[in-house]
Amino acid sequence: MSKWIRMSALALLLGLGAVGCQNTAEGVKEDAQQTGQKVSEATQKAGESIKEGTADIGAATTLTPDVKSAITADPQLNDPKNRIDVDSTDEAVHLKGHVASNELKKKAGEIAQGVLNKRNAKNKLSNELIVESR
Repeated sequence: MSKWIRMSALALLLGLGAVGCQNTAEGVKEDAQQTGQKVSEATQKAGESIKEGTADIGAATTLTPDVKSAITADPQLNDPKNRIDVDSTDEAVHLKGHVASNELKKKAGEIAQGVLNKRNAKNKLSNELIVESR
C-alpha cells in the first residue's frame, strides 16, 4: 500500500505541477501581450513626435531660401547698399541687417510676409532691419 500512496502522491504532484505550469504559461502570455501593446503605443507616440519635429525643421529650412529669393528678386532690395539676412525657426522668420531707407525696410517686410501668406505658414515675421543711409 505504501507503493500505492507514493504513486498517488506522485501523480497528484505532477498534476498540480502541470496546472501550475499552465497558469504560469498563461501569465507569461498575458504579460507579453501587455508589454507588446505598451511598446506599440510608445512607438506610435515616438513616431508622431518625430513627424511633428521634422515638419517644423522642414518649414524652417524651406522658408529661409524662399524668403531670401523673393527679397533678392527685387532690384531695389538687391543692392550693395542693403544687407538683408533671413533666418527662420519653426515659430518666426527674422529679417536682420540693414537697408538704405524706411521704404526698403517696409518693402522687405511686405515681400517676406507675402511668402508666408502664400505658403499659409504660421510663422510670425520679425523685421529687425536697421535703416542706414550710406
